[in-house]
Amino acid sequence: MPGTRGSSAVAIALLATAASAQSLELFHEDFETDLSRWNATGLWHRVVDTDPCASAVAPFPGGAGAARFGDPLDCSHGAQPSGGGLFLLDPIPLPAEALSAQLRFTHTVDVDCEGCMGDYRQVLVSGDGGQTYDLVAEYPFDLPWTAQTVDLTPYLGGDVRLFFEMVTSGDFGPPELGWILDEVSIEVTHARSYCTGKTNSLGCVPFVTTSGVPRASGTAPSTIAATDVLPGEAALILYSFRKSNLDFHGGKLCVKAPVARLLPPKVAKATGTPPCTGLVKRDFNALIRGGNDPLLTPGQVVHAQWRPRDPADPFGFGDSYTDAVRFVIAP
Repeated sequence: MPGTRGSSAVAIALLATAASAQSLELFHEDFETDLSRWNATGLWHRVVDTDPCASAVAPFPGGAGAARFGDPLDCSHGAQPSGGGLFLLDPIPLPAEALSAQLRFTHTVDVDCEGCMGDYRQVLVSGDGGQTYDLVAEYPFDLPWTAQTVDLTPYLGGDVRLFFEMVTSGDFGPPELGWILDEVSIEVTHARSYCTGKTNSLGCVPFVTTSGVPRASGTAPSTIAATDVLPGEAALILYSFRKSNLDFHGGKLCVKAPVARLLPPKVAKATGTPPCTGLVKRDFNALIRGGNDPLLTPGQVVHAQWRPRDPADPFGFGDSYTDAVRFVIAP
């Protein structure tokens, strides 16, 4: 049965996502309207921040609504032993080509029993349509509003369902609220930065940003941009299918040979107050779909780095380098 203590464990990982990681949100629930996307059993129900019980932990992180396991009549988590689950009804497909996947939510826990037999709050995930569930996280008896991140990367390529379960041996002290959830989301990361940029002649370190999903089909763009480069100078993208961290021209070459160049170069445009306001960008999807590189196919891992021109380069090579980005091409 889903939620039993014997569920097979998937290692929980709290992820520190890089600032320039490109993530795509696949699912979001803020409980602002109802629980129509969930099967709520036991004492699970929707509350609002003006509710006589839940107002004790207002404001909620994501608006007026949240989901709570607890007795709505006496503001406790149940006078008698009980349990219940918040099941996500429809599975969420996780694309196989993504680099990683994360479950995020914010919650608060207020119960009076830690270590009681059969008393727990846990998060379970199914990767087989709800037939079996894996225990991915469980939480202590007292916790203020806290944001949590759970690694769902092992489930890439499949459809996942979520299950939040609380079991209590009863509320034996002053009334405690139980477990309250808000801002539940699932997102996948399609691109992630790595390596380091080279300081240019104006003392700035140019860096890569991305937007859109690298994809072989459709018409939507996937932009790779370089920020904090010298305005008016040309820059080009270097890319390959392996990463590097090689000392080169006073900086780092972050892509490993054989290295291809995305031509022609683009000239950086000024976007603000000097000195380092240059911005240059390219739609990498145009290259993928153009067919000029037959290796740019779905599932291919690509590493890309900008090389802007820098005539006053203190190392004498006339160039600068951004950090690099790693991404997977989607179908």
